[in-house]
Amino acid sequence: MSDTESDQRARLLSEIRRIVGDAQADGGIVFTAYHAASLFAAYPGAHFSVGRIVDEIALAATASGVAVEIARADGADHSPT
Repeated sequence: MSDTESDQRARLLSEIRRIVGDAQADGGIVFTAYHAASLFAAYPGAHFSVGRIVDEIALAATASGVAVEIARADGADHSPT
C-alpha cells in the first residue's frame, strides 16, 4: 500500500468517525446511503468500494452506540428530512 493510499484511507476513516460523532452528539441516525457515495467520490485513492464504506460506517456507528440505517448508495438523495 502506498503512502498516498494509506493517507487517503486514514482520512476516509477519520471522516467516518466525524460523521458518527456528529450523529452521536445530535442524538441522530447515520444513513449509510446518504454518506457512502459522497465519501467514495471524495477519497478515490483509498480504494474502498462503496460496499466497504457502508460496512465501515455501520461498524463505526454500531461501536459508538449510534443508530444506523444500512442501505445501498444508489445515487438517490437519501438525506434525512
